[in-house]
Amino acid sequence: MRITAYDLGKRPGQNIDQKKGRYTVADRQWRQDIAKQAVKAMGAQYKLVELLGVYPAYVSRWVHGTRPVPDAYVPRLSDVMEGVVEERRDGI
Repeated sequence: MRITAYDLGKRPGQNIDQKKGRYTVADRQWRQDIAKQAVKAMGAQYKLVELLGVYPAYVSRWVHGTRPVPDAYVPRLSDVMEGVVEERRDGI
């Protein structure tokens, strides 16, 4: 009987250095961790949604790892984690 990666509980092709789309697996995990930590720092996903001005589904996908956090939002999420967040004011 031949043992496969599935039998061992591993998914084939999930090497840290392997690219999955635009980002490596390690980079996607790092981006997911940033999103999770930013949500934790804000206290709720909807607060992060309001701060970034994105759809709630975007933040949910980032947190659950369905989609990686785009490059444009990584610096802002890092600021949220460090506590350097100013309230967003629309037209005020």
